[in-house]
Amino acid sequence: MSIVRLFAFALAASAGASLAQGVADWQLVRTVRSPSSGPVDLVVIPELKQKDSEYYLQVANVVCGAREFCMVQFWTDPARVPETASIPIADLAAMTAAYERHPSYKQPILRLSCRLYPTREIGELMRCAYFPGSKLPWQAGEDSARGLQVE
Repeated sequence: MSIVRLFAFALAASAGASLAQGVADWQLVRTVRSPSSGPVDLVVIPELKQKDSEYYLQVANVVCGAREFCMVQFWTDPARVPETASIPIADLAAMTAAYERHPSYKQPILRLSCRLYPTREIGELMRCAYFPGSKLPWQAGEDSARGLQVE
């Protein structure tokens, strides 16, 4: 093998290792079975990545592999990852994103929690997910503007 080919091989291997390391800081905690949609993969990611759509897509692609149908839900707090598909509201509020791949979709759907966006307008423009129980950053201002008591 020539030195040039050996160098190219080492460079390619290094790039592949870097990509794997780039998404190796997440953990598939468990897979639960939903009666309506089948298996759902529950994943914990680093808090620093919670607003990074590309990161979620990379992780989802690794978790889903070649499966045509795949659902992945994401958290940053391992204590909030539910034990079953029946998710308590406090755990839904802590969820950061949901990913779904289905053969009838033109492309997979990734929706980040609306609480991760600074304004309602930006969140809805990005097609955010309103997870029950989430405290939205803009909600306090809207409640005050309407004269509601904010706790």
